[in-house]
Amino acid sequence: INVGVIHNKDDYWEVPNKFNPDRWMDENFEPKKNSFIMFGEGLRLCPGRKLAMIELVCLMALLFRKYEINL
Repeated sequence: INVGVIHNKDDYWEVPNKFNPDRWMDENFEPKKNSFIMFGEGLRLCPGRKLAMIELVCLMALLFRKYEINL
């Protein structure tokens, strides 16, 4: 799977070559299936994906322990 092509394809994203973090903030936005591949796929699968997920869980635990978060 060529992730670079998928992440820059007009079929999946509106103006894919423009940096637009606001596209994720729209409540009605739903990305098309298989349009965002975070850690790659197949032979090029990221070897650090499990470590990254563990670090994310640890970071969340530290944030919830240190700060009072109200929803």
